[in-house]
Amino acid sequence: MGHPATVTNRAGEQVEALVSRNLKTNELVAFPLSKVNIPAEKNGHTFTPDEIARLKQGEAVVCQFLSRAKEGEQPKLYPAPVQFSAAKMQLEFLFGDRGRLAMDAYKANLKQTANQEVPKTFRKQELTEKSRLELEAGGTVKVSGLVDKKGKAYQGYITWKPGEKPAFMFPKDYKAALEEGRVKPAVENEVQVAVNSEGKTVEATRNLKEALQSAQQRPTGEQKQQQERRQEQKEDRKQAQKQEQPDKPKRSRGVRR
Repeated sequence: MGHPATVTNRAGEQVEALVSRNLKTNELVAFPLSKVNIPAEKNGHTFTPDEIARLKQGEAVVCQFLSRAKEGEQPKLYPAPVQFSAAKMQLEFLFGDRGRLAMDAYKANLKQTANQEVPKTFRKQELTEKSRLELEAGGTVKVSGLVDKKGKAYQGYITWKPGEKPAFMFPKDYKAALEEGRVKPAVENEVQVAVNSEGKTVEATRNLKEALQSAQQRPTGEQKQQQERRQEQKEDRKQAQKQEQPDKPKRSRGVRR
């Protein structure tokens, strides 16, 4: 496949070209960069200006192509690397070791770019803006309300580095890391805004025993029904207590003389 290089042509001029080896003759073949032509589309994929520029420089580029569909089936997208071949003077798919190397580099780049931003959630638990800023600054965040596969609740501490997934620590591991100075003191991830938030309760959730979900300020329909039933039961108990209490005898005023 083509690799950029400066070569001397037959006229004795130095020109920029893509150089590749002819597999049949084992000879090096140079193709001027100025004559490299990249098609606008290939196998259902339309190349972007950035992809075209990279292909003209001899880079291997992974793109999403459409497979050939059988009758009655829909074509499927698949990733594959392509590169301009100076020997064949055209764009070709990469196979074998070259194809594997290009795909490995593509996957590694995807993994790195996917973790460049601070995550918004951790194990289905929402991270507040304050927590995300703390992680971005290299801090530690305590996350409560996590649930394992058996439905058991647990909590822990997380840190984050650009290009990596959040690192999780159980309380004992966090304590050891804190004593050794490997992490900063944790900041609580305060996701509850009604019940469970600094002990504050809003009127809409006063009779609700179940904790609200992240950023939920009002109860759901089912939670509201439970809330109303508890209120009715409370009123019924009050009425029953009043009926069970015997009437107090009136105090005698006595006879005045």
